Amino acid sequence: VRLQTQPPSLPGQPPMYSGTFDCFRKTLMREGITGLYRGMAAPILGVTPMFAVCFFGFGLGKKLQQKHPEDVLSYPQLFAAGMLSGVFTTGIMTPGERIKCLLQ
Repeated sequence: VRLQTQPPSLPGQPPMYSGTFDCFRKTLMREGITGLYRGMAAPILGVTPMFAVCFFGFGLGKKLQQKHPEDVLSYPQLFAAGMLSGVFTTGIMTPGERIKCLLQ
C-alpha cells in the first residue's frame, strides 16, 4: 500500500521508495517492527466475527437446500451454500479492509 500511495516525485528526483525492499527497509528504520503491522488491528479484531458469520451463512445455505437434516448435498449445492456464506461475510470484511487500507 505504501508503494501504491507514495507521493509523486518531482522531476529529476527519485521516488520516496525505489522498490519493495527499499520500502521495507525504510519503514523498519523509521517506525521499527510495529510499522510493519500498522493497520492490522481492525482485520485481527474482525476475524472472529467474520468466521462466525461465515459458518452461519454456510449452515443456513445448506439448510435451505436440504429437505431433511441427513440429506447429503451435491457439489453444486455446497458451492451455492459457500456463495451464501460469502454474501454474509462481505458485510463484516469490507469495512475492516477499508480501515486497514486507510491506516496503512
